[in-house]
Amino acid sequence: MPVDLNGMRGEIRAGGRWAATLSGVVCHVSPTDAISASGRIDKRDDYRLEHGGRYVLVLIVGKRLWQWRDVTVTVDGDRVTVAGQGRPDIR
Repeated sequence: MPVDLNGMRGEIRAGGRWAATLSGVVCHVSPTDAISASGRIDKRDDYRLEHGGRYVLVLIVGKRLWQWRDVTVTVDGDRVTVAGQGRPDIR
């Protein structure tokens, strides 16, 4: 399911709890379901971002939430990069 999403809002969750809110997210899902995303961190919980364990990327797509579990999160200042594998859970 290749897909490109631009300018999305969303959040990073860690251990089932909010860790960061995001804006301006650009997300690409390859034909092999590899995901890569980057965006700006608007609000953050530094402890959860650093020690969160299992991260979840949540993007708001229209009226739905797209979630990717077990993603890798890299923070650089007010920017975040996310990488993972698999199809999103859409709710």
